[in-house]
Order: sequence, then structure tokens, then C-alpha cells
Amino acid sequence: MIKAYIDFKSLECFLAIEPIIALAEEFGVSIDWQPFSSRPRALPTQVDDETVTQTHHRVRAESEHRLRHLYASVRGYKIPSESATEDSTEALVRLNQITGDRTAFVKQAFEVCWLKNKNLDGLQEHLDAGAEVNENVGGLTPLGLATRLGVTLAAKLLLERGADIDLVTQPDR
Repeated sequence: MIKAYIDFKSLECFLAIEPIIALAEEFGVSIDWQPFSSRPRALPTQVDDETVTQTHHRVRAESEHRLRHLYASVRGYKIPSESATEDSTEALVRLNQITGDRTAFVKQAFEVCWLKNKNLDGLQEHLDAGAEVNENVGGLTPLGLATRLGVTLAAKLLLERGADIDLVTQPDR
């Protein structure tokens, strides 16, 4: 089994999806897609009195940014310079709720985020559609995942919708 930690707002994760799937197919193993919340770094801006170290960091960050986008274009993707999704926690919570093979959801979420340049947030809509706020998947409820990822807005919404705080760390039943 391949365990892949992903964040939908990460271009690096998006670019790794197809190679991960190909590797799993080549070796006949499954993929365990795990939610991971990353913190994107803004590109540093040039300042008049920047030090050599600051210049180095800025030039390196700009180069890495260009390289990621060049790699995407070589792969045939026309992507925006930045993702429309600033916080992918809601999609990561949904990922954690899926039982069985999560690959189709992962591919669709990345496509929406990077190829269609849409925001993935929509926890409220998901709950309005009847999602179970206390569903336990892999030992975590949506509230447990939101808490683990440190996303207070999602946790607050889940609590308002009746999430049981005592179920956060109970084993999967």
C-alpha cells in the first residue's frame, strides 16, 4: 500500500497524483490518501535594503515557483499562478469521510482546484445536503479531523450542526 499525504491547495501534491497512481498500478497496490494541511508560503517581495540572505531566499522561492509551473506546462496543464482554494480543510474533511477507494474524489478535487480554478470550500453546503456530522471513518469524525488540522471555523460549524465532541477520538465502529 502507498500512503500519500495530500493537500488540495498544494501544486506539488497535484503534480504528484498521476505518478502516484501509475506507481500503484505498476506494483498492484492500493493508495491510502491521507489528508494533510500545508501552509503555503507567499513569494517574498524585493525590498531596497534586502540582505544577501533575503535576496537568496527571494530568488530561490521565485525559481521554485517558476519551476513548478514549468513542470505543469510540460505535463500539459494550463494552471493559474495561484490556487483559488486558500483553505482546503473542508475537502480534506470530506476525503476522510469516504470509505473505500478515494482516488476518484482526489482526482476530481485536484481538477476542480487547479484545472478549473475553483474554490473547494463548501462544508456548509455539504452539511446542508445531509452529511452525517458524527460519521466515524478511520477513528476520526469530521470534528476530530478539523481539530487535528487546527481549523477552528470548520470545527465551530460542525459543533453548531450537532457534532458530538466525545466522539472525536473514539475507535472506528
